[in-house]
Amino acid sequence: AYAEKVRVELAKITSLRDLQYGQPLDYPTVEINVDRERAGQFGLTTADVAKSFTAATSSSRFVDPNYWRDPVSGNGFQIQVEIPQNRMQSVNDLNESTTFVRDDHTLSIAGEIDVAVVDEFRIAMRALIEANPGVEVCVDLRDVNFIDSSGLGVLVGANKQAASAGTTIRLAHVQASPAKVFEITGLQSSFGLD
Repeated sequence: AYAEKVRVELAKITSLRDLQYGQPLDYPTVEINVDRERAGQFGLTTADVAKSFTAATSSSRFVDPNYWRDPVSGNGFQIQVEIPQNRMQSVNDLNESTTFVRDDHTLSIAGEIDVAVVDEFRIAMRALIEANPGVEVCVDLRDVNFIDSSGLGVLVGANKQAASAGTTIRLAHVQASPAKVFEITGLQSSFGLD
């Protein structure tokens, strides 16, 4: 409504032509409530939380532009991260999306660790280990209620990578369901579990 008032006033200036709005004003929105106290305990800001939803709600190309230069042709290409639209059909799908947030020695995960997110999980684990050679790193699973065999495979591979770097992996706040999976597979002895 206010933009229309501005447009009407600007239209009174005879030297201005073709006045119009630069973007559609009827785009969909989603309200996300951030528990700032809990986020603060992880060293996260509201911006960090918002960035974790970018790939699920639109694309990273507008907020975090990345470019790759083809070494053969020299041409630059924009690279973006986006969850396929067929996996993000409703607000409930957004609620169920898995997020990975790394802070110094800790990787905090919220959601389910399954084949749909295994590549992102592998990349996050690799980055955590490479950034922390020779020290203990923590994977916080307090908000993970499911892990499948592909997620276990990532952890086993990460444990091997960590061992070669002199790093140890501790799994923190493991919930009952994932803890049972670690127990059944015998992997609880490979990681520090708490």
